[in-house]
Amino acid sequence: MVRWAVYTVVLAFAFVVPGVEAGPERLADNDTKLRRQYPGLDHIDAESLAAKLSAGAPVLLLDARSQREFDAGHLPGAIRVSPRAVSRAVTALVGNRARGAEIVIYCSVGVRSARLANRIESTLTTAGATRVANLEGGIFNWHNNGRPIMTTDGATDTVPPYNRAWGQMLRAPVKVGDGG
Repeated sequence: MVRWAVYTVVLAFAFVVPGVEAGPERLADNDTKLRRQYPGLDHIDAESLAAKLSAGAPVLLLDARSQREFDAGHLPGAIRVSPRAVSRAVTALVGNRARGAEIVIYCSVGVRSARLANRIESTLTTAGATRVANLEGGIFNWHNNGRPIMTTDGATDTVPPYNRAWGQMLRAPVKVGDGG
């Protein structure tokens, strides 16, 4: 818990210090830090995930953001789960859908989802998931590459920033379908 809090403070500080680059390029730096912090956790990039979804592979998407963030835009077919959820709550939510599926957890940039994935991975694999992975760069990277974002009303081309500083990692609204 302390390690995660320190990481979050350091990451947030990096975005508010003048002269520190905080654009979309920062997502790769964030991914590198998350790989070091969670060395046993699998990660998947947006391109690989899109290919799996396009091929109809059994993938279950879990969105580890707030309800407000989820309602404003999420990956198609995603199920919202609290980033603070305990293992049994997540297994109750996904039920039998975990069996035989690869579970990909995402949030804005990957911090909350990596923490959740690391905490519940063994429970989900015991429930039958073939793999549990964190989406590199989260929904921000997905969006920055022009991948589809949905709301309950249909497609959208914007993603709500987690906060103002992290929002700097988002490119201007990308039209769905642009960027592959």
